[in-house]
Amino acid sequence: MKKIIVFLMGICACILLSSDVLQAATPRVMLSDYKIKEGEVEAGKDFHLEITMQNTAKAAVKNIKVAVSTDGGEFIPAEGAGTAYCEQIAAESEETFSFHMEATSALEEKSYKILVKTVYESTGGWEYNAEDAIFIPIKFEQKIKVTDISCTNEVQLGDSVEITASINNLGLGTVHNVTAQIIGDNLMETDNFVGNIETGKNGMADLLTQATKVTGEGDGQLNQLIITYEDKEGNVYTEQKNLNIVVKKPEYKNLEKIKEESHASDVVKRGLKWLIPVLVIVGIIYLLRQRSKRKQQLLEEFAADLKE
Repeated sequence: MKKIIVFLMGICACILLSSDVLQAATPRVMLSDYKIKEGEVEAGKDFHLEITMQNTAKAAVKNIKVAVSTDGGEFIPAEGAGTAYCEQIAAESEETFSFHMEATSALEEKSYKILVKTVYESTGGWEYNAEDAIFIPIKFEQKIKVTDISCTNEVQLGDSVEITASINNLGLGTVHNVTAQIIGDNLMETDNFVGNIETGKNGMADLLTQATKVTGEGDGQLNQLIITYEDKEGNVYTEQKNLNIVVKKPEYKNLEKIKEESHASDVVKRGLKWLIPVLVIVGIIYLLRQRSKRKQQLLEEFAADLKE
């Protein structure tokens, strides 16, 4: 009986030992890195996903197959079936797998999960499975178009100039903090805050500036309308439009008119300057005469009373 017990204990020990050895010898393949070749993924656009798998074991693995998929079909293979194959990964080495994918156009501006499933074999022919997950953020294309620019093509020095334009959001996401600005050599710099513009909608820029310098001969596009806007992350984008505005010298007849009006104004001012003292003097004379008449009347009444 004792020999049987010892024999059974020896068998158990061998089983446990062999289990530990097998577990220690199990090859481990895991996802170590990934990147988007284009830098970012935009909704409705293709992208190339590169996944790096690492064999952490001290023995090679073979017949490695990597498959990528999503639960809701947010990303679909643009080429092939979303799988990649490698014959072997050496011990403690890495291998990179590339997938040509497409992001569907209905995605929101957030991160989506991609499942990475790996099947591989040990050198002894045993099959193993591994599963990892990565998260891909979706970016919306930022695109605006500036249309219907309205302004006077020819103005005179000192004139006020109003410039309007329509800012159309042609991208898939809202553009934020839209600002219109006028810069240049012939116009006074000014800006106008438009605000946020949702996808498919437009905003209006309305700027009032002034002609500050006469356009020289041979001068090109010296003035610009600059539209600045931001995406959800605060990245800044700009759109520039040249303004074909020519600033001329004031016309001579207008200068003569201004001089005449200025001269007439000076005459009126001088007239008012002398008119006020004259009116004061006339008022004083009138009061004195009225006072003298009243005094004469009182004397006559007093004389009449004495006669009686």
